[in-house]
Amino acid sequence: MADGWFWLLLVPLLGTVAWVDARTGRIPNACNAAISALGLFAALEIGTSLATERLIDALVVGLVLLLLRAAYRLWRGRVGLGLGDVKFLAAATLWTGLGALPLVLLLACLSALGMVAVLKLVGHQVSGGMRLRFGPHLAGALGLVLLIDRLIA
Repeated sequence: MADGWFWLLLVPLLGTVAWVDARTGRIPNACNAAISALGLFAALEIGTSLATERLIDALVVGLVLLLLRAAYRLWRGRVGLGLGDVKFLAAATLWTGLGALPLVLLLACLSALGMVAVLKLVGHQVSGGMRLRFGPHLAGALGLVLLIDRLIA
């Protein structure tokens, strides 16, 4: 999936996403744009048809997540998924395609659930209204999925 210098440029971006979102609750648009551009260039290096497919997939993922975000807000009266997370997942799709995106989401959710469990164990108040910064989990999951792909390819 991710070859050469594209991977080397992605790693610090993932670290930045994790760090900034953990501290501020926001994923910088510049990071999402850079991750998107690198993912598209990495796909173009493999072939134009792959890049086109991944771009369409990323647009569909972004649109579906925006619709889910809006539906959740109507249903619950609050935001359940930040726009930065939506943009990040669309950018991640440029790197992984639709095939590996469920694994990215699964690993991110397991990581977030693990964090919530640890918070609960150490005595923090955990409730359904708690705001969870999901960017660090998404960034770590994408990095792990791409690393696994590099190791087994």
